[in-house]
Amino acid sequence: MWGNSIYMYNTIQVEVRENIGIIKLNRPDKLNSINFQMVDELVKALEEIENNNSIKVVIITGNGKAFSAGADVKEMSETSLEYIIKKGHMPLWEKLRSFKKPIIAALNGVAAGGGLELAMACDIIIAAESAKLGQPEINLGIIPGAGGTQRLTRAIGKYRAMELVLTGKLISSREAEAYGLVNKVVPDNSLLDEAIKLGKQ
Repeated sequence: MWGNSIYMYNTIQVEVRENIGIIKLNRPDKLNSINFQMVDELVKALEEIENNNSIKVVIITGNGKAFSAGADVKEMSETSLEYIIKKGHMPLWEKLRSFKKPIIAALNGVAAGGGLELAMACDIIIAAESAKLGQPEINLGIIPGAGGTQRLTRAIGKYRAMELVLTGKLISSREAEAYGLVNKVVPDNSLLDEAIKLGKQ
């Protein structure tokens, strides 16, 4: 059972502070893009947290200047379509959907594509002042494929969602807050503290 400590994986870092589990996406040189290894490690960490009765809340954030720029497009382009369809990132989305404890997404920077979809799969989203959010998949000739079209529409309404999906533009954290996509915007240097304070409530 985890105590108050830091646990390193290859693509994420898990820290436990009292009854809060903090998961940091840890591929800063790749803007925390989500590869298959990160999917596996996130699922494993979430399963361990879910089975730990002393951890009541989870915070997901990023190391470096991004929350997550989305899927690792290079890795996906080198992967068979059969594998992507059969597995891909689906285990992560299924785990988040069924997860029994509250999850707070703390957006420390860019949350784009699959990165924003990861945030929207959480229960509460708070963002740093400098964070940018969007679904730029159209620039690759695809649509948000991990629940983005459904969750974004439910969060901000059809017309704003269509604008973001069809233009691929990124919006500021303040715009996202005004749209109802973000619960709260906080100064960059107090993001994690604010997330922890919220988690303790």
